[in-house]
Amino acid sequence: MKQLRKHIREEISRLMAEEKYAAPQEITDTLKMVLKLNPLVRYVNYTKAVNSIPPSYEIFLVNGTSFFLIYESFSL
Repeated sequence: MKQLRKHIREEISRLMAEEKYAAPQEITDTLKMVLKLNPLVRYVNYTKAVNSIPPSYEIFLVNGTSFFLIYESFSL
């Protein structure tokens, strides 16, 4: 029972940390609404701005894979 309580407390603290996620609002909205990665802290490890044309962000997932979100004139 103690392990379950500990796990629940850790999960709650992870979910609360999502408010402090350091990514632009457009990126977090796309990840949550379009890609259905909600809550972010469960799926996304961190993001990294990529200095490219067009501007983009590399999204690193918890399972070790990554992908790019690219700003284009018509969408992300």
